[in-house]
Amino acid sequence: GRLAQEHGPRMAIGVGAGTISLSMAAVPLVGDPALVLGAMVGMQLGIGAIFPMLSGTMQEAVSKNHPTLIMQAMQLQNSCGFLGMVAGAGVVGTIGSEFGFLPAYLVSAGGLLAVGAVTALRFPIPIIDRNRKDI
Repeated sequence: GRLAQEHGPRMAIGVGAGTISLSMAAVPLVGDPALVLGAMVGMQLGIGAIFPMLSGTMQEAVSKNHPTLIMQAMQLQNSCGFLGMVAGAGVVGTIGSEFGFLPAYLVSAGGLLAVGAVTALRFPIPIIDRNRKDI
């Protein structure tokens, strides 16, 4: 949340997607369980940078323009997330079954990085007021 407040949504999405992607790509390359755990923690930190900001941005936009639709918008966001998880699991699972563990993780990480970059580029570069006292 603070990353998005101080540097804007573009930075939060970029840092979060980059962290998730790098961590995900590292999982099949490290053999030690402690390093795999570290990569999994990295993925969760990236998720923590992205999802609260996306939810907050969506809620803010809907509440300003169509306040009566806030619950529908939140449900649509959740449904899209679940649809992505199911579709991603099917695609990456098939790649993993056919080509192995490493290609599956690398395709998944690359896809996430591409989607994160496209999403981040949709946000304007913010003009940050460094004198604000509320952040």
